[in-house]
Amino acid sequence: MQAKETKETLVNAMELYSKMRERIKADFPKVYSADLVEALFSYPIISPVSLGKTLNIHYTTASRYLTALAGAKVLGEAVVGKYHFFVNKKLLDLLKK
Repeated sequence: MQAKETKETLVNAMELYSKMRERIKADFPKVYSADLVEALFSYPIISPVSLGKTLNIHYTTASRYLTALAGAKVLGEAVVGKYHFFVNKKLLDLLKK
């Protein structure tokens, strides 16, 4: 029973990955990279500084990318103190099931 649930979760995560990749590629061609989508799934909660290090880009560029995605409701965002985090809420909701 647990193996079946795990398999379903994995399949759903792969579908979500594909949908997000296609949406970002279509709606944000200047922002899109396979590494960006990979990072959003490897780190469902990420800051611009972390994304900048992961993609080897300046943190202001990473912040611009993440803000654009949050503005289109691809990501959620939260400010905790002086830190700004972006959340892949759909992935986290899927993993919580």
